[in-house]
Parts: sequence; C-alpha cells; structure tokens
Amino acid sequence: MKSTRGLTAARRLAVYGTLSMWLSLTLLEQLQKGTKVNRRVDPLSAVIPNWRFFGPQPAMHDCHLLYRDELEGGEMTAWREVDVIEERRSSHMVWHPNRRREKALFDATEEMKSYVGRERELRILQLTVPYLLLLSYVTHNCDHHAQALRTQFLLANGPGYDEKGPEPLLFFASDIHALSSSRKESHVDLV
Repeated sequence: MKSTRGLTAARRLAVYGTLSMWLSLTLLEQLQKGTKVNRRVDPLSAVIPNWRFFGPQPAMHDCHLLYRDELEGGEMTAWREVDVIEERRSSHMVWHPNRRREKALFDATEEMKSYVGRERELRILQLTVPYLLLLSYVTHNCDHHAQALRTQFLLANGPGYDEKGPEPLLFFASDIHALSSSRKESHVDLV
C-alpha cells in the first residue's frame, strides 16, 4: 500500500514539475522574445505560447472609418464616424453574427494602412480589395443625406479608449464617388 502512495506522490510531483517548467518558460518567452532556451525546447513555438499567439502584430491603435456626402450644390456635410463595433453583451459569447462584419471592416482598414504605406498613387489604391470593400460598405450600409450625390470616406488612427492619448492621425482620404439613385433599396452585407 505504501508503494502505491509513493507512486502517486511521484506522479503528482512530476506533473507539478512539468507545469512549473512550462510556466517558467512561458514567462521567459514573454519577457525575452524568442530566447535560445525556448527555441531549443520548442523550435516550432507549439507548446510555449508567446504574445503573438493569436496574431503577429497586436493592435496598438483604433482605426476609425468616417464618411461625408457631397450635396447637390457642391456643399459637403460634416464627417460622420461609422459605428461598426457593437456594444458587447453576455449573449455575444454564444451568438454574435455581426462580429464577422466588424472583423471584415477591421481587416480592410488594417490592409488599407499597409497599401497606403507602399503605394502613393490614388488610382492604384482605388483598385485594391480593401478600398473597394470600404467604399461598398460606406455607399450601401451608411445613412446618407437625402440630397447626397456623392460620398467620400476617411481613415484615421486613434488612441482607442485612452482619452488622454494623442489626437487621431488622419492617414487616408478616398476620392469622392457617386452614389447610385437606388442605394436606398440596395444593401450589401459583408457576411
């Protein structure tokens, strides 16, 4: 009977030791990205997680999508922000169909940032998928002034919830695009 207890205690000690080692290597990975020890123990980073576990680059800023309309007389309306992020509720842990739309717009704005950094010519940017997706969303899913003939969108980086942070940085303004007369009947969904 004593040998069974000793065996159980040894197994428990082995589990505790393994988990302690794993926790130590994980903490080491967070403090010193990609140490030589961690690369030898886990060369594929399959067991020891790092801060890039779910994405290669964490989001540091919120990207804001704004739009405005050009009216019949050439007058421009004030910029309005597209409020895409829905207030989170506990039911969203189980069912949140609008999350796909939020993610699609987030990905489009992030991709647009990379295109703007590489390409300066607007006519080439207008042919990219993120530009067309953002234009389609603003054209068909946003409320426009009753006399609007054309619309334009703008992308800006903001500090997010940090109200004391820097002012939003405007990094891209689209060309002004015509709105179709049937835009009220059409609705393009990103899902």
